[in-house]
Amino acid sequence: MKKQNNKLILEIDKEKHTEMSFLDRKFENFFSKNIILISNPFPYLDMMKESRRVLEHRLVYVKTGKVVHTANFEQYTATSRDLFLIPINSIVSVISASEDAEFHIMGFDLPMLKFPWFSGMPTQYFKLSPSDLEYIDTCYSLINTTVRKENISFNVVEHLIMSMLAFLLSVESNQSKRGNDTFITTGQRIKTDFLSLISSTEFKKTNIQSIANKLGVSQGYLSQTIKKETGKSVMHWINERVISDAKMMLRNKEISIDDIRLKLGFKTLPHFTNFFKQNVGINPQNYRNNVEDLPY
Repeated sequence: MKKQNNKLILEIDKEKHTEMSFLDRKFENFFSKNIILISNPFPYLDMMKESRRVLEHRLVYVKTGKVVHTANFEQYTATSRDLFLIPINSIVSVISASEDAEFHIMGFDLPMLKFPWFSGMPTQYFKLSPSDLEYIDTCYSLINTTVRKENISFNVVEHLIMSMLAFLLSVESNQSKRGNDTFITTGQRIKTDFLSLISSTEFKKTNIQSIANKLGVSQGYLSQTIKKETGKSVMHWINERVISDAKMMLRNKEISIDDIRLKLGFKTLPHFTNFFKQNVGINPQNYRNNVEDLPY
């Protein structure tokens, strides 16, 4: 993004558009430094299965079909008229989508966007009415058209996104008034808090007791609860986070593998290599050589 005549102007990443020019024309996808619009993600589904940390807020809504995705290691199944707001710095993936699925992804990181509702929020879920979906779809289409205009002021895009968010806030308020809030058990709360903790940018590989202390429960209760709620152990999820971070850094070929193992807290390179191969099936160098990354 750059300033021109005291106005914020969208700065398109021309290199990515050159690489994806055919797909952009066919699927109407758009990539820039501050906003991502993916109107048909099917060309990227195989790559989207790899967990990645998103550096912008994400809005995902499904018009038809079914989409299975994760946010901070929690799995969600979205069907027609489902919408999710996923906060910045979340770890996300798309596991699968039905052949008849039509869904849209919007990512945005706007410096001027001030919306207190977003501060520290977990993933938000909405079940839209047909008229709600029509409004959201209209806003999305308008944003998709606006960002492509020459020398467009970013303030215009920002106001359109603000309109969508304000509308969703009113939808949430109306759903709460109708008594649509779901009762959350203690086990579900601990599971959510645990997955949020290990997904945070501040999380470092540690022992179970340390995590239990932060959550205010005993180690035994934490282990029992996570196993019951997710079907997998605490250590499975800790290792999942470490592997996710390793894969994300390996996609950046400017970071050496030895620097990656240091960032992840492994004392030796062979220890990291063995850990990665045991969990992924190939060693870090082979993964780096063969991985195909997304254009955004």
